[in-house]
Amino acid sequence: MQYSRSIVIPPHPQERALQLVVAVIMPSIVLSGFIFPQESMPYPIYWLGQLVPATYFIPILRGILLRDAGFYDLWPNAAILAVIGLLVLSISTNRFRKTAV
Repeated sequence: MQYSRSIVIPPHPQERALQLVVAVIMPSIVLSGFIFPQESMPYPIYWLGQLVPATYFIPILRGILLRDAGFYDLWPNAAILAVIGLLVLSISTNRFRKTAV
């Protein structure tokens, strides 16, 4: 009964947030190597995990919190995150221009 209600009636913000967690955040955590090492994943799933920004953020976080790593240890992952951020920003800017006219 609850499932049919979610299809017919738009969910409340709290239900949408839960759906977002299940649909987006949980797979990104699993694919990023936070729970399971990426090296043990099948090859296609490994490459899919390379597209997830959390893959590059988690080593930065571990380096800062656990190893007290410096900038020179962390800059490759930070550069990849910057490229992903610029790519998402440029795509969203182009889409916003098309819809805001």
